[in-house]
Amino acid sequence: MKKFFFGMLLASTLIGGLSEIKVSAQRMGTITGALSYPSDFDFPRMIVCAETVNASSIHCTDKRVVNRRTGKITYKLTVPAGSYYVFATIVNGEAVESYRGYKAYYSDFVKCGLSINCPSHAPIKVTLRAGQTVSGIDPGDWYVDN
Repeated sequence: MKKFFFGMLLASTLIGGLSEIKVSAQRMGTITGALSYPSDFDFPRMIVCAETVNASSIHCTDKRVVNRRTGKITYKLTVPAGSYYVFATIVNGEAVESYRGYKAYYSDFVKCGLSINCPSHAPIKVTLRAGQTVSGIDPGDWYVDN
């Protein structure tokens, strides 16, 4: 009888633990986009970060995917549901002195095509619901002073 009770308790704990993990995962969302860099030289290593709009937390990734057919470099960042500003930055140790420590945001300037006719470089707030994937968030505004 004790073995049966212990087994039921263990099974109940494991199932409870799994549902906790599942609930937690359901509160997450995904942000995806393309990376860019204003140069014809080698593409530097970057990290992409989503910082909450109140700057209370930040989530980053250094993983990127290179599409061999198109050469496009993309990222995928899973974060808790919420509102974020998304930026890319050069990884420390890269040889790109002029942009080290710089944050290239997903901004109004990016959204209107990186044109000289786009006067605003304001970062765009990305709002993400649980279970949602928001794509086309391309942090590439390398043209404003940080």
